[in-house]
Amino acid sequence: MDLIDGFVIWTLMVTCEGMKTVHPECSIVLHLQEKEAECQLRIGLTQSLFNYNATNTGCLVEWDGVNCWPAVSVGERVSVSCPPPLLKSHELITRICTSEGWSRLSVSYYNACFQENSTEQEETGHTREYFARVKLIYTVGYGVSIGSLCIAVFIFCIFRKLLCTRTYIHLNLFSSFILRALAVFVKDAVLFADETVNHCTVSTVLCKAVVTFFQYCVLSNFYWLLIEGLYLQTLLAFTFTHTRTFFWCYILIGWGVPSVTVIIWTFFKHKYDNHGCWDDLDSGYWWIIKIPILLSVFAWLTLNFYKEYLFGFQTLVFATLQIFFMHQELGFIVALLYCFLICEVQNEIRKEIGKYKFRTDNNTFQMATQDFTA
Repeated sequence: MDLIDGFVIWTLMVTCEGMKTVHPECSIVLHLQEKEAECQLRIGLTQSLFNYNATNTGCLVEWDGVNCWPAVSVGERVSVSCPPPLLKSHELITRICTSEGWSRLSVSYYNACFQENSTEQEETGHTREYFARVKLIYTVGYGVSIGSLCIAVFIFCIFRKLLCTRTYIHLNLFSSFILRALAVFVKDAVLFADETVNHCTVSTVLCKAVVTFFQYCVLSNFYWLLIEGLYLQTLLAFTFTHTRTFFWCYILIGWGVPSVTVIIWTFFKHKYDNHGCWDDLDSGYWWIIKIPILLSVFAWLTLNFYKEYLFGFQTLVFATLQIFFMHQELGFIVALLYCFLICEVQNEIRKEIGKYKFRTDNNTFQMATQDFTA
């Protein structure tokens, strides 16, 4: 597989990640919400058309939380099946319209629709264990990334000789990775920490703000990866004296473009799709987020194609990492490639260690001399 093929696959992986359908549990809740809204319309329409009063006999349209029962006369029997998301058997649930109203269900929804055999229960247990392990893996991965990136930022800030346009760009890239990892932790804490809250239907300003912040961090991360390639390209086209001129342009691209994109996305979500916590991946408004990401990926691919002879090894490494590693490990790899393995950084650390050893040995020698002369 060559470099371009690898990037194409990675691009499809990134874009298809946002095309997943909602969680099965959420699909059930959303289905019931839609059916309840339809049933409420039928209830209002029935009452307005027939204007039921005390002399009318029969049962009105009724929503019982799962199914919408139609208006029928006394003595009529109505049978319904389980809702499509819960359709695990062909058993029918029956109710009879009596003079006192609807009768009880012939069989409970739980027995008719939620029966699970031992195999299904075992599979559910394995699924929970799998997701628990995945959460542990990405929590550790993001934690390691945050730690290594913070150390890299500390190193660049301590050794002022290392600061230049290139390292300033590295610092912004590190910051975008740190923000992305923190946004994941914050999103999990707000949306999924409380298991008693139904995250499928919750719709608060806080959860919407957290999801919006998460999307901004993801976009910023992609665009600072693009700027890393863009900076290397400017080194080929311009002299080193011109690179500072472009730095503020990089700032506007890295932080400004994601800001404008997220503001536009927030406006459309609030105006036309203000449901839940704005994390519904089936919404067409996700393309407002995905198209800029696609553009940044293809722009980065184009830049790497033109400079592959000069920076081929670095490009190949990043392509391989982004295809075969999950995003939580990339922060550590970026800190490794752009800080810990840089010769200038290693030399400065060696010099500082050497100065520290010299001062320590000198102080020890002076103390020994003072004791001898005393």
